[in-house]
Amino acid sequence: MPFLMDVTITEFGKELEFSNAFHEVSRITATHSSTNCTLEIYEDSSKRNFLGNRFFTFPTDMRFNAPQSFQQSYNYILGLDEFAEAILVSEII
Repeated sequence: MPFLMDVTITEFGKELEFSNAFHEVSRITATHSSTNCTLEIYEDSSKRNFLGNRFFTFPTDMRFNAPQSFQQSYNYILGLDEFAEAILVSEII
């Protein structure tokens, strides 16, 4: 469930703005108590220009009917206030 969102990056003292940067969970490690995931950010969905990554840790949902790890990761990230403006890629296709 990749998503798009505007991103501002500071490089060499200059702010670079990217409209609709492509965000995708790429790596997950999980234990019974916590899940770690990496969110990779690219200029667009072609993934040619890597802008950076973010790391998140949250409690693992181990219930029988819990979503799989990737879905749990997206649910956690998209539930954060800073990602309120995210647009799911599936909504624009």
